[in-house]
Amino acid sequence: MLSAKGSPLIAGGTVSNETMADTSKRVKVLRAFYHLGKVQAVGSIVDLPNAVAAEVLEMNKAVLYTAPPKVEAEKVEPVEKVQHVKGSKK
Repeated sequence: MLSAKGSPLIAGGTVSNETMADTSKRVKVLRAFYHLGKVQAVGSIVDLPNAVAAEVLEMNKAVLYTAPPKVEAEKVEPVEKVQHVKGSKK
């Protein structure tokens, strides 16, 4: 059975905190644009409200940003140096 009890579209309904938990999106700027009177420079990573993020994503001015995974560097053991003696043949 479907219930519209928590739907904000129903008169008297309220939006729950769970619904509003994700109210912004992190995007990477591809083409500069203004937000709140400030220029968002190309290459910058900004948090935008969902409505604004949807607009800039649709206009191809930004892409959703996902942080690159952290990769631990492998520990490499040093290689022994080989000394060559002048005049010796191999």
